[in-house]
Amino acid sequence: MRVITGKARGVVLKTPEGMQTRPTTDRVKEALFSIIQFEVPAARVLDLFGGTGQLGIEALSRDANYAVFVDEREDACRLIRENLKRTKLEGSAKVKLKPNTTYYLWIFPAVASQCFYASGYSDPSPSMEVEVSVPML
Repeated sequence: MRVITGKARGVVLKTPEGMQTRPTTDRVKEALFSIIQFEVPAARVLDLFGGTGQLGIEALSRDANYAVFVDEREDACRLIRENLKRTKLEGSAKVKLKPNTTYYLWIFPAVASQCFYASGYSDPSPSMEVEVSVPML
């Protein structure tokens, strides 16, 4: 798993052991960012169920102004911080450990212009299996 383009292009991101985190494949990430490429520069990004942080990190690499990463697991938050350091993007980000990640869906228009929502394997809800980017109206 790597950063596709931008300031951190080519940086390989660390991935977790086990099945609690479902990293987005590079192919899906490329497709997603090709669709929203003109929405990313200067965006404020909210990356829910951050996992590895790769969606928010990709946005930061592509000139998003700021990213907030939220995850329910402490080990995921540590991994996101480590990946932010690897990419030298930690100055434009905040990582939050929150038990109720979905709360941010209700408040995201107040804090972000883009939201990435991709839950892990442990969540059986089909509506959470796809990454979503929602522009603020």
